[in-house]
Amino acid sequence: MDKKIQLLFNHLIQLQSDTGTVQEIAIAKEIHHHLATLPYFKKHPEHLHLQEIPKDPFGRYNVIGLIKGRSDKTTIMIHHHDAVDIDVYEDLKDLALSPALLKEALKDKSFPEEITRDLEDSNWLFGRGTADMKAGAAIQLTLMEEFSKDPTFEDNLIILSVCDEENLSAGMRAASAVLKELQHTYKLDYKVMINSEPVGRIDETTGIYYEGTVGKIMPVLFAKGKKAHIGEVYSGFNPLMLLSEIQGEIELNPALTDVYKGEVSPSPTWVHYRDRKAMYDASLPEAAAAYFSILTLEKTPKRIIEDIRSLSEKAFTRAIQRYEACVDAVNQQSATPINKLTFQPLVMTIDELHSDLVHLRGSTYTDAMETESKRLKVLLDSGAVNLQNASIQLIEKAVSFVDHDDPFVVIGYSGPYYPHLTNEKLGLSHTAQFETLLNTITKKHFGRSYKKFHYFMGISDFSYTSLRINKEDIDTIEKNMLGWNTFYHIPFKDLSALNIPMMNIGPWGKDLHKLTERVHIEDAFMNVPLIIKDFIKAL
Repeated sequence: MDKKIQLLFNHLIQLQSDTGTVQEIAIAKEIHHHLATLPYFKKHPEHLHLQEIPKDPFGRYNVIGLIKGRSDKTTIMIHHHDAVDIDVYEDLKDLALSPALLKEALKDKSFPEEITRDLEDSNWLFGRGTADMKAGAAIQLTLMEEFSKDPTFEDNLIILSVCDEENLSAGMRAASAVLKELQHTYKLDYKVMINSEPVGRIDETTGIYYEGTVGKIMPVLFAKGKKAHIGEVYSGFNPLMLLSEIQGEIELNPALTDVYKGEVSPSPTWVHYRDRKAMYDASLPEAAAAYFSILTLEKTPKRIIEDIRSLSEKAFTRAIQRYEACVDAVNQQSATPINKLTFQPLVMTIDELHSDLVHLRGSTYTDAMETESKRLKVLLDSGAVNLQNASIQLIEKAVSFVDHDDPFVVIGYSGPYYPHLTNEKLGLSHTAQFETLLNTITKKHFGRSYKKFHYFMGISDFSYTSLRINKEDIDTIEKNMLGWNTFYHIPFKDLSALNIPMMNIGPWGKDLHKLTERVHIEDAFMNVPLIIKDFIKAL
């Protein structure tokens, strides 16, 4: 089996499949063709599907194959066939998809000791997608072939190869409908979904696996200031000062982390922060916008937007106090007193702003917003703007209908939204045996143990295998997610029909998305395939 995996891996790694591009089409078709050549799918072509992603601007596909057994018990193997781009390789771009050549070229560069050691170790393969996650894809495709030829295997096995995991998970969001349909058509009982994302190790004898995935939500903040010439700075209010106070309140704030049984999500950090000027002029900016990510283990969208509002109001008060203190200090020296602006902190959600403007402006406002949404959707589909910047522009359009000039802050959400999930929250008794079962297998074959973590902190498509948020939180998302149903959508109804346990166990990988991305050969081509195969059989 190891030779088959290695040959398939070598083929997949040479297919560049940058996420968010048409390059994802060719690799999906190649994976479909590979499965279609297997005797099982020649005999049962109706069990193999090339699913076109609905309304996808690139025309991308998922690949879904089902080996139908005699029982209802079903395992799903999932991987993604997209990869991040190769720009980080710079002068070595031509070698990014050629592991052997790249490894030799990297030896001429200076790296920390661990990387230098791995470059000299024949057990490591370097290159884009080696770890994330064409090794996992090759493992699962080869296992699919093995099980399709095994007459003793009586259960059902699904392989799901999705696009767009590295971007917005359009593939998995679309796949949920197919999983629901297959479940209904064939009366399948989904026992586990196995992902083979690359994982780390605690030490040489202890591996890591995950029974869930961290959540991610992206608040967008739009600060409206008061414009003024810099020569009359006290008659204006700089939104960058206001936003900087909010940024300081939120950046790495441990109160915004999440904790579950000793596992702690990373603190939030801002990834975009700038004014809304189109070009330079000698005046204060009228507005500024920013966004950041919050990773969740238990916190809800409603709780998060309330927390952000509270922190923003606190920061807004501090920004006003700074402005007033400055004017007071200058007035102590100036022969001509400066009149201070007077206003109160005003922080609102995009849902609240929208409701106010619908009430005040009616169809004038709603028609304009619909037109703007359609315009931005065209730009999104062409790649001229990203989802977050389109979200900011949509807030900007709404703010243009506000008829007062006092400063204020608007909070909304931009896609993508990844709900957090872990097996312990699914209420399924059989998942309690996963850890024992896995360690029985690994100790038997390798004398190694695996430590369970409840949440994979790398974000994954597992977020769309079940639905564990309530109606109130769905309402919060739908009302505050910019461009909902136009720019971005999550099929909550389909997800509510699924309740699929998770296990992420993949080959040992390092430095994902970096110049030195690499995968451990023995783990990828021998150990992990054997573990997954035995786990599926034992389950």
